[in-house]
Amino acid sequence: MKTLAIIFGIAFTFVPAARAQGPGVASGSGQSAPVLEGYLPGSGGARLFFRVVGSGSDTIIVIHGGPATGLKEGASLEPLATHGYTLIFYDQRGAGMSELVSSPAALGLAQHVEDLDAVRRRFQLNRVSLITLSWGSAIALHYAIAHPGNVERMALLNPFPPTGRDYVRRFAHLDSLRDAGTRKRLRAIDSLWPVAPDSDLAALCRESALTASKAYGGSGSRGRQPSGDVCDYPPDVLRHRRLAKVSAMRGMGAEYDFTAALRRMGRPLLVVEGAASQLPLDASRVWAREAADGRMLLIPHSSHRTWLDQPALLFTALDSFFRGNWPVGASVVQPEKRQ
Repeated sequence: MKTLAIIFGIAFTFVPAARAQGPGVASGSGQSAPVLEGYLPGSGGARLFFRVVGSGSDTIIVIHGGPATGLKEGASLEPLATHGYTLIFYDQRGAGMSELVSSPAALGLAQHVEDLDAVRRRFQLNRVSLITLSWGSAIALHYAIAHPGNVERMALLNPFPPTGRDYVRRFAHLDSLRDAGTRKRLRAIDSLWPVAPDSDLAALCRESALTASKAYGGSGSRGRQPSGDVCDYPPDVLRHRRLAKVSAMRGMGAEYDFTAALRRMGRPLLVVEGAASQLPLDASRVWAREAADGRMLLIPHSSHRTWLDQPALLFTALDSFFRGNWPVGASVVQPEKRQ
């Protein structure tokens, strides 16, 4: 793996200082971890925005969720850099400050996979360790299949549903946790999105995100606010999210199924969920059960978003995993018994 000292020596296109500001990371000494931001060419030349945090000897690439939320979703993970890591975040194509690719055919899973390899190559990394949020797990899995020699370890935080059936069940369950008034308001926001004036988009985005986060919470939620604001983007970026998300989902198909790919995934894979999540954990268990070298870790007293509810426990577990050990409490998920 490359350190930040080497990464800083690579030529990049840098963003202007006014746009290159992001959430700081407090270290144990009260200093901020070094931050580098700029652009790199992705697959087919798509312009990808990146953010590098930390100067540790081991490098981890963080893949945000969505599709199309942007790297600010993972800002609460930045303190992990103070454990001796260099973290590379990037906005996926069609998201954040990266190029707002408009062709649906160029917003599919295959393009996201090759963008990840472009990030790896640009930072001159031989083998990569990965942390993913939700949808990012789909990119990481298919990257590991397409480029098996390039992956060291993968930690999946609240992974994406592994099949289309699981996807439908998850969001039906989330909807069942909301009252009629909330469901009505979310439908209204969805209808307003294409026609709302630019000045209203950020507020609508935040309202929708806050409502969604309540359903993901539950008894383990501690109400901590994320470090990054996924709605703090220009109107054109926010409006583009629908195209980016729909294109990625349609590209996989309604009956997508990752289980066959998981059985071919031989690298160590850690699935992390909150023990007090309101979501059924069966879909997440599939990731750990089907992978050849997978385990699942349930973070106690935490909801679905472990990085907000129990960051210290999560970072301790991730540090152990990326140093070559299974964290305490990580267990093998046994195959389902046939009836």
